[in-house]
Amino acid sequence: MKKLEDEVLTNNNLVALAKSIYEEAKAMGFTSTDYVKLVNSILSFTMLKNEEPTTDKKDKLDNSVVKELPIISENLIIRKYSKETDREVLKSWLTDEKSKLFLLSRTSANNLDIDKLDNDESHLFGLVTLRNGTPIGLLALLNIDKKNKKAEMRKLIGNSEYRGRGFAKEATRLWIDYCINVFELKKIYINTLEINIKNISLNRHLGFKIEGVLKNECYIDGKHYDVFRMAYYKN
Repeated sequence: MKKLEDEVLTNNNLVALAKSIYEEAKAMGFTSTDYVKLVNSILSFTMLKNEEPTTDKKDKLDNSVVKELPIISENLIIRKYSKETDREVLKSWLTDEKSKLFLLSRTSANNLDIDKLDNDESHLFGLVTLRNGTPIGLLALLNIDKKNKKAEMRKLIGNSEYRGRGFAKEATRLWIDYCINVFELKKIYINTLEINIKNISLNRHLGFKIEGVLKNECYIDGKHYDVFRMAYYKN
């Protein structure tokens, strides 16, 4: 039975990875010939004896640095979210189609209600700002399970002017570090739509691994989508 479960998990991982690579290549304008070259290149890499790990060295976390909020980095500050001063900013971000995905439930019929989040002790939010205090995004830990030391993570760069500039990656690295040090989490998981290829790629670079694929899990605008379950494990 254990062997069968391992085989199913491996197959799910392979399908998820192949789909991610295919979508990224498709967005880059790959032709049929290009896909063949890509496969050959991958096969060539498997011949190397000293294969480099997936996570870049610069993306590895230093778990001895972050202790409490606020977190201050070279470009960003992550401070506690305040419903008194930050709620209206967050609501303005959530009018954007891409930002609405932050509230979307990937595993149930119930989406998050921003007006109820503030009083739920099982959630934690950190507001992302530039060093000058300009709010640009939000980080979240949802359904914090203190007993099993795990939680779901979500991230949002709500101000579209600051998307695609590396701030999501920088903020997420700091947030993971905070979750591990302060909450002593052993597992941080993410549920992401199959169409969010940039997010899947970013998560992989930060050390998240695909645990499996939930087929036709999410229904949006009359269409079903697969959900990728990814997880980051301490150590």
